[in-house]
Amino acid sequence: MHLTVNGVIRITHSHYDGIYRVVALPSGSRFVFLFRLSKELQPIELNEETPDTRTERIRPPTRTIRISRDTIASLVSQDALQEVAFQVDPKYRLGIAGLTNKEKKIYENRCRVASPLLDHERVCDALLSSRGIGQLVAEIRSSSPSSRSSCYRLWESLCRHGFHLSSLNPRFDRCGAPEKLRPWVEGKPKAGRKSLKERLGIEDPHPQIGVTAEMRKKIVSTFRAFKNNAKLTSRTIYLKIIDNCFSRSYKETEDGITAQPLVQGTYPTAQQVLRIIQQENNRLVRKQARTSVGYFNRNHRGLVGKSWEGIAGPGHVYAIDSTVGDIYLRSRVNRAWSIGRPIVYIVVDVWSTAIVGFHVCLSGPSWETAKIALLSTAPNVPSVAEMWGHQETPHLTPRPSLPHAFLCDRGEYLSKGAKATGERLGVNMQYNPSYRPDLKGIVEVLHRITKDEQFQFIPGAIDARRKEIEIRANPRDSIFTIDEYVRYLNDIFAHYNFFSDRTHRLTTDMISADVDPSPAGLWGFGHQVGIGYQKHHQNSQLIMDLLPSQNAVIRKDGVYLGEQKYSSPIVEEKNWSALARNFGVMEQTMHYFPENNSEIWWNNPDTYELEAFTLSPTSPAAPGVSFDEFSDAWMYEKTKKSNTTHARTINSLETHDRTQALVASAKEKTAQAEKNYEGPIPNLRHAKSFEVNSSQKEPTPPPTPEPDLTTSSHAKNAAYDAAMEELFSTRSDNEVSS
Repeated sequence: MHLTVNGVIRITHSHYDGIYRVVALPSGSRFVFLFRLSKELQPIELNEETPDTRTERIRPPTRTIRISRDTIASLVSQDALQEVAFQVDPKYRLGIAGLTNKEKKIYENRCRVASPLLDHERVCDALLSSRGIGQLVAEIRSSSPSSRSSCYRLWESLCRHGFHLSSLNPRFDRCGAPEKLRPWVEGKPKAGRKSLKERLGIEDPHPQIGVTAEMRKKIVSTFRAFKNNAKLTSRTIYLKIIDNCFSRSYKETEDGITAQPLVQGTYPTAQQVLRIIQQENNRLVRKQARTSVGYFNRNHRGLVGKSWEGIAGPGHVYAIDSTVGDIYLRSRVNRAWSIGRPIVYIVVDVWSTAIVGFHVCLSGPSWETAKIALLSTAPNVPSVAEMWGHQETPHLTPRPSLPHAFLCDRGEYLSKGAKATGERLGVNMQYNPSYRPDLKGIVEVLHRITKDEQFQFIPGAIDARRKEIEIRANPRDSIFTIDEYVRYLNDIFAHYNFFSDRTHRLTTDMISADVDPSPAGLWGFGHQVGIGYQKHHQNSQLIMDLLPSQNAVIRKDGVYLGEQKYSSPIVEEKNWSALARNFGVMEQTMHYFPENNSEIWWNNPDTYELEAFTLSPTSPAAPGVSFDEFSDAWMYEKTKKSNTTHARTINSLETHDRTQALVASAKEKTAQAEKNYEGPIPNLRHAKSFEVNSSQKEPTPPPTPEPDLTTSSHAKNAAYDAAMEELFSTRSDNEVSS
């Protein structure tokens, strides 16, 4: 067998049973030198020819032994010697970079002192001499100031842990005997640092006692007996333990038994008691006991990985989450109205962390609104910007599609509707446990980023995490309508997708491919190398499955959805108006985008294509208004109905009273005129001609004075007769001339 320096062998012969390290193989010598690693010292032989020769029992100052090469050959032939693997403590595998500054200084000094011990030729010469390794130790001491015992300790350390520099590492980690108790014994010095008075040389009249083993048991047992001990403060724990374990002395007096105060230094300090408790009770366990399991798992548990680990590529898993936007909005119907805070949905691709879709609404959260956010991830339907009537912003390449799996919370997503939608569209619904938003933290972080961004720049935004929330919680400070807020979020998310730093995600393959370190860059790279996931759906299927539906009423004058009128060429083709006029109103199921009333869609059963209905100019709502905003305005108008009805009733009553007074006055005047009139009564034709001529001659006659009732009836008749003669004479002249 070929022996190597620093190798470890095992000998199973009765005289040499143990494990050894080969420390020296002198060239030209018949002896080799071994260091026994096992603790028991067995009889060894010096200058032996065969292993059977009896030698005297010796105990050398070190474990280094000399054995002949013939004996080694004999042990090998008897199969009593074999080379074995020997693992040393990890501390001795650390390089200089793994040491502290203090350890480095000691290590460098040890390397200078022990450098001759690492020279194999010098070690062999020393071991072959009569003084053994002592000769080399004397040489070391002559060249460097070090003690004899230190040199022997370094030699033993090299023999035990291996002939390399790491064997010289200091072991401060073993100082103080970690996890080894040092109980105090009365009459002996207390372990630990000296007090300030002792260091200054001042005599302490009340020296602090240490903690005996019995006192330690008392403290631990008393602490464990407390109910909810993990929720108690440190001060409360200390006082309870002192009160229970270190009772005061009592004295019987005339007033009864009274407690005597504790003598200073006769009981442990708070630091001593709390240290014992921390040694016996894991701090993490106490942390868990102070709060609920869910809160600890969300905010204090150890992180075990990244959210994107285990996902094949982009498009495989989307995560969705909703929150109440920390901002107040204005109504598009009337900007003077505040409509409250919106619900914001964000859909994120977990692998690339890119935002693939979002939705803002005024109602919810529910699956009806969440699936609209899922619709925003489909590439072959109108984009979010188009649905809202905005200009298209830069988008991901390739366009997102519906995912393989949809990661969401329980609640509105754990419903029959969500399950049915997932089955129809081929999307696997994955649910997080309740109250565990940390399991999809990427979406939660994006909500926080959005709120932080808008709080800095948008009037009316709310910082919900500030105690002085009331300062910014005034709805009158709001300025954005819902479509303007969507435009703002669209720009924020586009900036996030293309400019967020994802350098830590780049691999060597990505760097060589010059991938942009952003969510959009990761998204494009994943699809480019073929690990992305995409699927195709018909537009009609997506709109029918993901947009909400409602029955539209077909009347003789058009199609109405929620009191809003819509028109389309299909109405004339199907003769819906004529059918409704002759046979009564009809209903058809329409799909609509809740936040924009400009268009609705009807699935034509003949062609299985979607027919778009546009908002009619005669509709009571303006284009671009959401159905919720129109409903709010409609209900607001209904709140004024009682006032309007009251005003109408009051005005009708006043008109009725004026009419009655006018009729009564006319009746009285007519009766008085008939009573006072004497003479012939012209027919209707003559009376009408007289009225017309009177109006032509005197278009604006002066006010007629009131008749003098004292005038005689004869004078009245004379005046009347003169007027009638003038009329008839004028008529006769006209007839003659004609």
